[in-house]
Amino acid sequence: MPEDQLTEWIEIIDPKSRQRMFANLVTGHCAWEPPPSVPVKRMKEDQWWELYDSNTRRQYYYNPMSTETIWQKPLQGDIIPLARLQLLKQNTEMGSVSIPETARMSNSSSSTPRTRRKVESARPADAAHEFSYSNFCNEIANQLQDIPGGSRGYPMEIHSNGNSLHRRDKKVRAPSACSSRSQNSTKSRYNNCIQEMVASQCLNQNDVTPILNRSNLPPIAKEYRSYSPTSSISSCGQSTDMLSQTTSGSFITRDSFLKTSHGQKPATPVPSEKIECWSKDTIKYALANPTDKKLRKPASQLFKLIMSYMGDRKSKTVPEQTVLSILDMRQKQQSLTDEIFLQLMKQLTENFKPDSIRRGWELLGILLVFFVPINSEVHQKVVAFVEANSDSLLDSPEVSVSQYAKHCLKRLQLPINNLKPSITAISQARFNIFNPSKFGTTLEELMEMQAQLYPDLKIPWIESTLIKLILETGGDSTEGIFRIAADPEQLQTAMAQLDQNVKPRIKDCHIAAVLLKQWLRQLPNPLIPDSLYQKCLLVCIQPESACRLVDQLPAINRLVLSKLLHLLQVLCNEETVKITKMDVSNLAMIMAPNILRCDSEDPQVIFGNSRKEMDFMKTLILHYDTSFVHSIEMCDIEDLAETSATVSRSPLKEFNIRVRTKRKELENSAEEGKPLIQSDLPWSKTVFLKTWGCSHNGSDSEYMGGLLMAAGFKVSNDKDNSDIWLLNSCTVKTPSEAQLENMIKEAQKLEKCVVVAGCVSQAAPNESYLKNVSIVGVKQIDQIVNVVEETLKGNTVRLLSLRSKTAPVLNLPKMRRNKFIEILAINSGCLNNCTYCKTKMARGNLQSYPLENLVEQARTAFEVDGCKELWLTSEDLGAWGRDIGLVLPDLLKELVKVIPENCMMRLGMTNPPYILDHLEEIAEILNHPRVYSFLHIPVQAGSNAVLDDMKREYTNEHFCQVVDFMKENVPDIYIATDFICAFPTETPEDFEDSLALVRKYEFPSLFINQFFPRPGTPAARLKKIDGSESKRRTNSMTELFHSYRRYKPDRIGKVYDVLICEVATDGKSFVGHNKCYEHILVPRREEEDLLGKWATVKITEVAKFYMKTGSSNSPTGVLPDLGGFFLKVEKELVATNLEGKRRLYRVNDNI
Repeated sequence: MPEDQLTEWIEIIDPKSRQRMFANLVTGHCAWEPPPSVPVKRMKEDQWWELYDSNTRRQYYYNPMSTETIWQKPLQGDIIPLARLQLLKQNTEMGSVSIPETARMSNSSSSTPRTRRKVESARPADAAHEFSYSNFCNEIANQLQDIPGGSRGYPMEIHSNGNSLHRRDKKVRAPSACSSRSQNSTKSRYNNCIQEMVASQCLNQNDVTPILNRSNLPPIAKEYRSYSPTSSISSCGQSTDMLSQTTSGSFITRDSFLKTSHGQKPATPVPSEKIECWSKDTIKYALANPTDKKLRKPASQLFKLIMSYMGDRKSKTVPEQTVLSILDMRQKQQSLTDEIFLQLMKQLTENFKPDSIRRGWELLGILLVFFVPINSEVHQKVVAFVEANSDSLLDSPEVSVSQYAKHCLKRLQLPINNLKPSITAISQARFNIFNPSKFGTTLEELMEMQAQLYPDLKIPWIESTLIKLILETGGDSTEGIFRIAADPEQLQTAMAQLDQNVKPRIKDCHIAAVLLKQWLRQLPNPLIPDSLYQKCLLVCIQPESACRLVDQLPAINRLVLSKLLHLLQVLCNEETVKITKMDVSNLAMIMAPNILRCDSEDPQVIFGNSRKEMDFMKTLILHYDTSFVHSIEMCDIEDLAETSATVSRSPLKEFNIRVRTKRKELENSAEEGKPLIQSDLPWSKTVFLKTWGCSHNGSDSEYMGGLLMAAGFKVSNDKDNSDIWLLNSCTVKTPSEAQLENMIKEAQKLEKCVVVAGCVSQAAPNESYLKNVSIVGVKQIDQIVNVVEETLKGNTVRLLSLRSKTAPVLNLPKMRRNKFIEILAINSGCLNNCTYCKTKMARGNLQSYPLENLVEQARTAFEVDGCKELWLTSEDLGAWGRDIGLVLPDLLKELVKVIPENCMMRLGMTNPPYILDHLEEIAEILNHPRVYSFLHIPVQAGSNAVLDDMKREYTNEHFCQVVDFMKENVPDIYIATDFICAFPTETPEDFEDSLALVRKYEFPSLFINQFFPRPGTPAARLKKIDGSESKRRTNSMTELFHSYRRYKPDRIGKVYDVLICEVATDGKSFVGHNKCYEHILVPRREEEDLLGKWATVKITEVAKFYMKTGSSNSPTGVLPDLGGFFLKVEKELVATNLEGKRRLYRVNDNI
């Protein structure tokens, strides 16, 4: 018998009481003892329960031993598919015996997708010892909703950085009653078992989430919490009663957040009657002082501005301008300071609109950069409000409130910057919410943030850079250094550049000096810890003791302080002091408050200690030995770029590059007439760059090419005359991997150096054909110059890691294959775990680029680089922002603002689940005059059963909902899609569903892919469909695709405005596109260069893949210098697979 039939019964053990029970995975029956002579799968520590959430139609996974809950399916371990049983009870109550399609998404480690479709009978256990396991699943799932950390209500996505936990709340359903077939005694034991399991979850979580203990919360924080749309009050009936019996008063559930001390649920869960819940109407009085008539009007105006920013009120102004108006009002009337925070807390309390919540917290984070509450009571309320929302376990899937709250809490603890309000400052404050500023960040966090960019630097890059700037701009020859103030606007600009790891280009040394003091002053913990403060005062005039005290500092503190002291010692030179007028006493007096912090608030104590602080600083400047400073500061990237002609580069291993093997030295090369490799002369070397795969890979190649050219290498298409081959690979399809393997073998025969980048190197670095080949991962493309140089020396390099906390940086030089098109990757990685795909293995989890960075990159491409077209690309466009608290429409709305006239933007591929909630906004964007009415939505299969087996996380109905809405709301939209033919579990009936979908919509562009098993994927372990049948299905869909056409004869004579993009492959025609992204060929004449120009054309001929015109007329107002973009003519491609027997048909290979 197959293994899956042998193990229908499983064992489940309560982790606390060790109570044992047994469940049948097929029938849903549960008993305290298994039937005799029946095999039982025993519970292990790596067992995961797969449960199902009806709201998101997704599975989540719960480990009963570790009480961990996650969204992504564990790569290892024993998966128990309880989701199907969880829904079995619900379907029975509705009078249906069929299992919903979504329930078939469960995937056991011991069963195949095909066998999961069968519902077989099992011998029932003794009725006296039997109860319904579907009830057990539902009861457990519902009761765990109120238990933080280990519950269905709080599944978490564990991102690669190991720190960010995003909880996805689900609405609470009332649990099902116990099966009527259960006896009273059994039901009692069953309830007691659940009781103990729930109690164990509480006890296990007590150590993990102490913030949920009421005794640990501040008084105000106990009483309120801002709510998201998915937050709801539990009404679990009997299960809730049991939960209340097993949890003590020290634990806070969602209910207890809303209860007063009397146990009642007030109308507004806030600590003060002045702070009400969210309102759609404008207030008529000031919340800070309702009786003050003078504040009524400005308070009402202020409230309207806050509503406008949060999206609760229509506004024509951009968000940054709205913030500027708030800041201006506050600047003119300081009494509104506290009012602003009270109004924001009001609008964030019981707000059930995700976008409004996100914008409200964003506004709070921005405003705290410029000012904090004045009144101490209001300040305490804001702190308590923020702290109550800082627990990531209470986040909703739509908004990561805790990330905003933690940022706000940090700002409340920092000194105010006194920045001048401006659009630039506001944008930077908004950017810093999810991209922490280097100002106000701990030394340890700074070192972690710079680990990827500056792995050799042993002190914070910002300190090293500011000290260099002070000396480079003449700080040692400028009077009043560290004493004279700097221009606020220049300070603001320099701060923004430093936060983006850009060395500011300044000429005034006072800017760098002021920023260095500000950086030291804003460190969350002073360089001299508070624990050593009193000792410093005691030894302030004792050189030996003072220096010994510095040596006792934590390593990073000591290095940072030593670097600063070294600078001050340079400035104390006798000749320097004559010019700067800043002797050791002056410097010590200025620097001491930035190094030492008195924790007393008594003015007399502060004044008395200030003299001792200055003496301590003076003693260190005069006596501390900083001669070792030069050895701790390694060359950074800018040093290498600026001094490459005179300073030799550090060994590449210093950049965390692992050199696997080294070739033998070419001792006799001179005698043989072969020149030695000179990697220190990049301009003498040529790189052949080859790219496979999607436009994201194309974007990576442009970045790598740009970096190589900036370093002096030549990038060429001539592989024979190149010194090294850089191959950017794709792992989606077998043919591309076969081509990569063949090209590597060809290069080795020609004795060429080879570097492999892209998805294959990341997902399958141990392939035999990659042996002795240098590889660089998708997250390390910014190190390509170092990898190429080391490979040219004869070394084999392996640079792979998916643990980077951020996607590769955007502000790298680019070598565009077409100078008029910007291919902009908006995120890296994905959220899905498709059973046939290796993209997740290569690209990792979703990592979205910050909105501000993307907008700035687009603006630069248009305004500076002269690009005329913007392509958005990623593994899944629709998933953008879900890891940083944003959604795709947020990005698109900002991007269309920077697209100039006569330029266009095209959206890339997006899966249905992530745009279902934003169809209206996506349609609005696609109707924008500077956005192509084009959408690529892959469906892969027309059968829900196959989609479940693929783990696609959507249904056929979802796909149709997207397509129908777009066709109805976006005129003549061009929709492309994908199908995989002959997936292992696809039946003839399933394939007919796919054909029916093609007939229904007649997609103008269709990717028809025959299934190829990708090594390492779950689908590769399934039995393949017979080759002849696979070929038949592929040919059948191809014939269907050729049976219809978008471009029909009635198009002849119609006139379109098109953007001429490129020369067709035959060289006889230009290729252009109209608003609907339809392909139009325009005859090419030597006397007329239409590339990059808009033209009015009249259609004279139509074909399957294009329309054709006989002539063109340039419309008035068209700029003659508009560039085309890189795009191949739509055509049918025939590719041969590895066996050379079956044929793979693809259409529109460029999309």
